[in-house]
Amino acid sequence: MPSGTTLARGLAAVGTLLVVVGCYLPWQVVPPSHTGPVTAILVPGMETGFNGFDSLLVGASAVATGLLFARSGRSGRISGLFATLVGVGIAAFAFQYSTDSVASARVVAIGLPLTGVGGGLLATAGVVAVLAAD
Repeated sequence: MPSGTTLARGLAAVGTLLVVVGCYLPWQVVPPSHTGPVTAILVPGMETGFNGFDSLLVGASAVATGLLFARSGRSGRISGLFATLVGVGIAAFAFQYSTDSVASARVVAIGLPLTGVGGGLLATAGVVAVLAAD
């Protein structure tokens, strides 16, 4: 069984990878079954690529993961707390976006849940790192 630090690092790496992929993919799309006009066809979150908050989410998750890989022991506890806060923030942002920002003529695309799950894994990695710190 892997040590707590190894487990935290693995979870953080997978979580950050999911955040990067999720931020690159679209967060909302027009459903294929939709007929009729769609106002404001291209809105933020419909295109692929990084823009706006995507860069902030990716950067924060990369920094948190980097700290988990670089720190251990007592400083690992601080890195774990930071990773937990960043992960919860990313997951909360994804949830808030899905409830408030997806327009009525659109549906949630795959990028949004991937980002939320990645944030959840990063938060879990932070908790594991805190518990594993001596």
